[in-house]
Amino acid sequence: MSHEFHRPCVLGIFQQPYGQIFTFRRFLAQLPTTQRRVFLCRYWYFDSISAIATQFGFSESKVKSMLHRSRKRLRDLLNKEGFTI
Repeated sequence: MSHEFHRPCVLGIFQQPYGQIFTFRRFLAQLPTTQRRVFLCRYWYFDSISAIATQFGFSESKVKSMLHRSRKRLRDLLNKEGFTI
């Protein structure tokens, strides 16, 4: 017996989530290495600002500034790609 596997239509319900994933991956790839690592520590691993500052040898205000700039860059990219935030 042959089984057919149906994939969601590119124009269907999964278009936006997949698009967001690819856009997010592109965003991460464009960040400088240290800024990407700080971003991931905070928003993937949920590390505290103080833990990130200690780990990288930065002040807490520098970490906050880096995160703010990264979020703005992500927001700008998502807006450019047509995603609503």
